Amino acid sequence: MKFAGALALRIVVGGVLIIAGLEKAMDPTATVVAVQEYEILSPFLASWVGTSLGFIELVLGLGVIFGTIRAAPWLASLLFLGFLAAQLS
Repeated sequence: MKFAGALALRIVVGGVLIIAGLEKAMDPTATVVAVQEYEILSPFLASWVGTSLGFIELVLGLGVIFGTIRAAPWLASLLFLGFLAAQLS
């Protein structure tokens, strides 16, 4: 039963990352604009983060679900904390 709960949680978290990543990867220009609106990063960094964020989320989501990237859950946690910090700023 413990394994089923952990698997369900991995599927949910990974699914959220995959859906968010696909959305951002399909429209990187809008993602760059959204990152720039936070006014936390320099324009160059905001452009780089906005362009690569969708692909990073997609890879992390797949890594969380399939367990192929051992650090994926930790990296996803750092990503979520970064989003939280950006929202609180």
